[in-house]
Amino acid sequence: TLWVSSATGFIAIPFQLTPSGFYEADFPVLECGAEIQWYVSAQALTGESQLDPPGAPIGFYTGLVGEGLAMLAEDTMEIDSGWTIGLPSDTATTGVWERGDPNGTTAQPENDQTPGGTSCWFTGQAPPGGGVGENDIDGGVTTLLSPLYDLSNSVDPLLQFYQWYSNDVGASPSADVFRVEISSDDGSTWSLLAETGPSGPGTVGGWTLQEFQLAGLISLTSTVRLKFIAGDQGAASIVEAAIDDLQISDIQCSDCNGNGINDAVDISSGFSVDSNGDG
Repeated sequence: TLWVSSATGFIAIPFQLTPSGFYEADFPVLECGAEIQWYVSAQALTGESQLDPPGAPIGFYTGLVGEGLAMLAEDTMEIDSGWTIGLPSDTATTGVWERGDPNGTTAQPENDQTPGGTSCWFTGQAPPGGGVGENDIDGGVTTLLSPLYDLSNSVDPLLQFYQWYSNDVGASPSADVFRVEISSDDGSTWSLLAETGPSGPGTVGGWTLQEFQLAGLISLTSTVRLKFIAGDQGAASIVEAAIDDLQISDIQCSDCNGNGINDAVDISSGFSVDSNGDG
């Protein structure tokens, strides 16, 4: 049996045995963008029962209803798509953010993350074969701001990017952190999205994927922006950061009238002007 809930309690949907020997069940028709919970129960002919996941119905699987994924933003960093380096409050004297093909050290990547690509954003370019501390971050913080992202018509956008962060190389391992902040009002106010460090996972280099469902974190406006902050503010140490391959995707819903708003929202509002203006 397939058990499905869309915030109204679980309902049972029997599986049917197909001619090919598989059991199948159809999810009910639900509003695009709705969150659903589901689990499966099965009983053997000898009476034993099994649940998937085992803790159901206290534990269950979740998902969003949609017709696929739409890409709202995709940036491989191979070209500058409108990023901003630095804020007036930045204090770093070396290791400022730049975009290009990094020269690797024991703290900085040699290659970007993009398959077949060359460029990413990283903190300070060392000369080929140079020492690990020749252009790492020193003297304070350096900031990188993203372009604006329009999420005003999105349902539940997923932000993904790869980051590199190293603060454990050298004679004085760092107590510094790498911060990612997000704004939905073009930078007037900021909220912490993620913080890496001062120790633990993600502080010894290597590209790591970061993922965030944004609907529960910020207002989905047309002026969403990200801020990446790295610094060396304590004892002299080696600190390097990099980012690459940022994308924002969203659940895709039907838009029959072409007004940029999914049909479920149009219907629930009770009125929508269609694409030819007839109403």
